[in-house]
Amino acid sequence: MDRVSYAVTAFWFLASMTFFVNFKNLENSHQIRVKTYEAIAQAHEIVINVAEAESFQRNYVLIGNQDYLDQFLTSEVKIFSSIDKLKKITADNKSQLIKLVEDIAKYRLLVWHETIDDYKKSGFEAAKKHIVDTYKISGTVKMGELKKALADVIAEEEKLLLIREQKNDHDFENSRNCIYAAFFISIGIFLFPLVNLLRKQ
Repeated sequence: MDRVSYAVTAFWFLASMTFFVNFKNLENSHQIRVKTYEAIAQAHEIVINVAEAESFQRNYVLIGNQDYLDQFLTSEVKIFSSIDKLKKITADNKSQLIKLVEDIAKYRLLVWHETIDDYKKSGFEAAKKHIVDTYKISGTVKMGELKKALADVIAEEEKLLLIREQKNDHDFENSRNCIYAAFFISIGIFLFPLVNLLRKQ
């Protein structure tokens, strides 16, 4: 094998390794971006599920229909399922916001369960009194804190998404430059012997 063949083999080996690393980076960047969008979707899902749970709890107390209680309990499961998913998706985000979201959700659900218990034990008036006594903290203050915490989670994830998209663009640019460089260097390697041959003639 002559020197040109060695050079071509070595070059393509290095080029292949570079392509592999860059495309692997692109793949990782894409997966991270998908996770970020999933985190944002789960944050919105928690707000929806909490609002649904509150609505079903109130409907049960007002109407007494078992279906509303069943829907409330289903919403409760969905809330914690969404929080668990959000925890897993944002495992690389060391923020304490997810813990705050979980604590607020637990507090509000506890209040709603107490209201339901009052309704079952003592009837509508007792449940109504519990709602009136707890509404300012549970209904207004805590819901505001929950929405703010989730908005902060989304803001942090969007900030990370911007960083990840910039990295993704950088990786894509590197891959494209590698392809261009490989193409032109390959032409140079294969033309070099031809130029030498023409010179000798």
